[in-house]
Amino acid sequence: MQQPLEFMIKGNVSFQWVSQTQQQKVSLVSEARIEYEEKKYTQKEGFVQRQVQTLVERSEVYNYLPIIVGSSVGGLVLLALITAALYKFGFFKRQYKQRMEGDGAEPAQSGASPPPNAPKQ
Repeated sequence: MQQPLEFMIKGNVSFQWVSQTQQQKVSLVSEARIEYEEKKYTQKEGFVQRQVQTLVERSEVYNYLPIIVGSSVGGLVLLALITAALYKFGFFKRQYKQRMEGDGAEPAQSGASPPPNAPKQ
């Protein structure tokens, strides 16, 4: 008496039929009604009947693992192919020593003054 009552209504809703409609959004309408003996009980506040509309959206969970693994393996294969092509064309061969030996002389110095510890002539 003179104390509020709280009702919790639970239920299961099956959405198997939604997959057949190919809809991305579904509107779900729930209705609740309280019936009582009006001779025994009185109601001053609250509701006797309510209707609630809920919008349900379908969301899909994607598995990104195959994409990540495939991209990583593909990137490594591409890197190996580029490295093999550069090696085949001689990109990684050192040619500096061959140039030094091939000239037979030391690289020419510019017209600057000799180093400070060099002997004078």
